[in-house]
Amino acid sequence: MERRVLIDINPFSFCDKAILFDPGAFRVDEASNTIIGLYVPSNGIWQRVQSFPPLDTVTSSTTQPPPELLCKMGSRHQDTPDWVVAHLGITTEQWMRARELKKDPSIPNANVLKMIGQAVDLERVDNATRWLFESIQLPSNLKSQIPGGGIYFHIENTLSEQRAPFIFDGATKALLIEAKIGMSELQLQGSATATVTIGVSMQTKDVNGKLSPLPLIVGVMHSKAANREIVGWDGRNTYAGTPLSDKATFITPVAGNQKSAQWDGRTVFSLKLDSDSIARLIKATNVARIKHGQPPLDSCLSLVRLKGLDFRNENRFLDKGSVKIILDAEYLRAFRLVLGTGAVNPVR
Repeated sequence: MERRVLIDINPFSFCDKAILFDPGAFRVDEASNTIIGLYVPSNGIWQRVQSFPPLDTVTSSTTQPPPELLCKMGSRHQDTPDWVVAHLGITTEQWMRARELKKDPSIPNANVLKMIGQAVDLERVDNATRWLFESIQLPSNLKSQIPGGGIYFHIENTLSEQRAPFIFDGATKALLIEAKIGMSELQLQGSATATVTIGVSMQTKDVNGKLSPLPLIVGVMHSKAANREIVGWDGRNTYAGTPLSDKATFITPVAGNQKSAQWDGRTVFSLKLDSDSIARLIKATNVARIKHGQPPLDSCLSLVRLKGLDFRNENRFLDKGSVKIILDAEYLRAFRLVLGTGAVNPVR
């Protein structure tokens, strides 16, 4: 079986502007040295992140919060890999200053940018991208409840419409996803949790001909050993999640399995998506779409494109919980498996 590379994310594929910080649900105001909680949309309701529940809410159908308190997603690059860190309240420009401040002994330790700089590190080490995160170093305000997710690190490559390939082109038998990653440290305390996932972003059309996302999230590590499949709704789109295990419905594991704790060395995790598994994914997704008033997806597999690939670590540490994690990502790749000689074609 020949493997044709569709996406290859490795330490040498990132451009100079690849590191992006998405402030997410917070905003660091340097002048006052404070962290401001913003309003984020959650199931049709605007919720303002605060230190303690209940959250301030505004019904999106009637009014919106003040524009200066709206959470806005940062822009991403297309057709080139990005490193993305979200929900730390800082922009990419502030991250550059935070890295400098943490090295300066004259800056007070209570400086919020310095604290964030001490909590996070991104670098290339031994042919891998390394992510180090230690939540105990963060300002306490950043440990508030975050509707929709925790603080996360994300390696991704999203393809433009012009470059997103159709998965099944006649000769294709399956899509192979492969990642080589290591976790040299994981410390969890209290109610904290950590997850590591591989995301496969696909796109197809609904029955009305409109382009629609078809995302699948595959669990590689879950500190609470969660082992269930879901098809959910995030307020805008449906999505499916599955553990990397032999019991999975939407994938076929090839190497590795879901972990519940730190593992030794860099390990290869891989999975296949063939025509049967994607057909099952569309069928399950349509049940959720119809439930939430969305038109179902077209069941024709020849319409399905590969839109992107990502590797994510997400951490939640409310109350007195804390997380310390060190992750290395050597590569993340997507291959088209076709009948052939077994050679690996160059990235295209």
